[in-house]
Amino acid sequence: MTETVYRRRGLSWLYYFFAAIFVPLGVLLVMAGIGYGLGDAKWSDKWPGTLGFMAAGVSWLAGIPSMWSLARSYGGNVVRVDGARFQLHTPTGKDLEFALTDVREVRWNPSLRVRLCTVETATVTFRFDARACPHVGRIARLIAGRAGKVLQLE
Repeated sequence: MTETVYRRRGLSWLYYFFAAIFVPLGVLLVMAGIGYGLGDAKWSDKWPGTLGFMAAGVSWLAGIPSMWSLARSYGGNVVRVDGARFQLHTPTGKDLEFALTDVREVRWNPSLRVRLCTVETATVTFRFDARACPHVGRIARLIAGRAGKVLQLE
C-alpha cells in the first residue's frame, strides 16, 4: 500500500506570517511612542500616551518568540500511515508509533469540543486529538480502514 503523509504546513506558515507581522507593528508602535514623547507639549500631558504606545509596541514584540515557536512545532507535526505502521510526531515532540496489525479497536468522537481518536492495541491505548494530529478524522478513518476494523463513532 502507498504511504499517506499529513503535515501542518499551512498552520506553520500562518504562524511564521504572524511572527513577521509582529515585528513591524511592534517597532512602529515603539517609534510612535518615542515620537509622541518628543512632542512640544508638557511632559505631564504626554506621558500617558507615550507610555501607552511604548507598552503596546513592547507587547507586540514580546509575542514574536511565541509565534515563532508555534510555527516551528507545527512545522514538525507529521502523520505517516503506510500498509503496516502508523507514526505520529506531535507538536510537543512526542512520537507515537504502532503496527496496524496490533489494532483491536478504533473509536472517533467527532463532536466539536472533543474531536478525539482512540486506538486500542493489545498493550496500549493511544488517544490523540486535533491539537496533536492534523486531519484527525481522516486519520481515524484511515487507521480503521487499513487495519481492517470498523470505525466506531462515540
